[in-house]
Amino acid sequence: MNDVKRQYNVSNHLQTRIDTHTHYEIKTRRFR
Repeated sequence: MNDVKRQYNVSNHLQTRIDTHTHYEIKTRRFR
């Protein structure tokens, strides 16, 4: 059970990072 939870947290964290990165990319492009 703990393993599954850990996996879920890791994928969640990665997804959040990707979302943040994409958002940042869009922002920088807009200001250029």
